[in-house]
Amino acid sequence: MLWFLASSTVLLAAALAIPVPNSRWRRRSLESAAILVAMLPGLRWSLEAAELLPPISYAAVLPVASHPSLAAFLLFGWLAGVTIGLVRLVFQMARVLMLRRSSLPLSAMAAAQVADILRLTPPIVTRHFRTCLQTGTPMVLPTLPATVLLPAGWPSWQSRLQASALRHEWHHVRHGDAFWHGLMHLFRIALWFHPLAWVLASRWSDECERWADRAAVGVDDPADYASDLLSLILPSSRTLAFALGFLGSGKTRFHRRIESLFKAPAASSSQPAGTSVPATTLLLLLVLALGCAWTGARRTADSALRQEAELRMSAEAFPSDS
Repeated sequence: MLWFLASSTVLLAAALAIPVPNSRWRRRSLESAAILVAMLPGLRWSLEAAELLPPISYAAVLPVASHPSLAAFLLFGWLAGVTIGLVRLVFQMARVLMLRRSSLPLSAMAAAQVADILRLTPPIVTRHFRTCLQTGTPMVLPTLPATVLLPAGWPSWQSRLQASALRHEWHHVRHGDAFWHGLMHLFRIALWFHPLAWVLASRWSDECERWADRAAVGVDDPADYASDLLSLILPSSRTLAFALGFLGSGKTRFHRRIESLFKAPAASSSQPAGTSVPATTLLLLLVLALGCAWTGARRTADSALRQEAELRMSAEAFPSDS
């Protein structure tokens, strides 16, 4: 338990601290860190199974816990937190399915308008886009396939607002953000006790939205897009976003999104000059994960050998006859 806490802390802190040039690769590094943290137990078991470490005596395969009551209490607390998180997730997914069932197909005129703005074929628009009376802003539902819900009043919006909103939501669909959102949600549930896990999920949401905002702005003026965002943020839409458990919903994060629009785009568009940085970052995270797994497996082997040595040292060399 202590090994996993220390190892996950090292990986999460490294992913949050390592500078990455743009939102796209910052997001990918955070996703990689979450996957590696989830794989830590498997990596440790693989190193032990590959016999890359000293063999463990069968007599010490199941070490006796020095404080079994404390271990049971910690396990119960972790299971209770996971149970609460899963129950909340079930209610959120029920809300998502209810919205999906209550939505309606786009009219022929609206579907043609979406296809023209995004340069998509009508079958793709029919598959991914629907209209809903219960939402005031476009949103992507984490369904299979991902569904973009458009408000009922969407056809009456200004053409600029329509285009930016569609580009933003379609960017989420193209890059599988709904799928990754579900994985990040499960990641937070499994590591609900770890503050850095919450920070990483929040940072991932910020980078995801910034990347989509950049795609939505395109060649337009960021001030126009910021004005459009402000016009769409209604109390009802915020309440709905919180009910769905979206990681990107929140006043503070929304303000950060607005501020990032007016930063110099050179830091976000310099991908060709820094293509080696993402590979180096991912390699560093992988090396850290393997090192943590090796340390944990090594500790298990050393503990087993120490227990066997203590058992032999405590044994009587010439037991007395009874």
